[in-house]
Amino acid sequence: MNELHRQTGRTTRMIEHAKDLAKQGRSVYILVNNASHLRFMQNRYPELRDLGIKFETEETLNGFDWFRLAPRYVIHPNCVVLVDHWAIESRLQLLLSEMHRWDHIPDHFEAPHETD
Repeated sequence: MNELHRQTGRTTRMIEHAKDLAKQGRSVYILVNNASHLRFMQNRYPELRDLGIKFETEETLNGFDWFRLAPRYVIHPNCVVLVDHWAIESRLQLLLSEMHRWDHIPDHFEAPHETD
């Protein structure tokens, strides 16, 4: 992952969007990278369970099309699948590396420090 994008609040913004969708009556699923990431997210955001928001992996969704960013099977129109950035970065690492191959990172750039 490009250090320029670390600790910028992407997951927090996705979670807030998921909450908004759930409050509107949508069925929300958040696709994460793997089983350990799933457990981590469930433990980090336990309040989402009360809103009916579920964390899933590609396997628990019975397949996922990474190029359409959608489940491989037809889902109900009320369902929304959000994809965590780490899942995308992990599954499509080579593609993303090529996309960012020629990115210019300013000389004065300083990577943020981990806070948790």
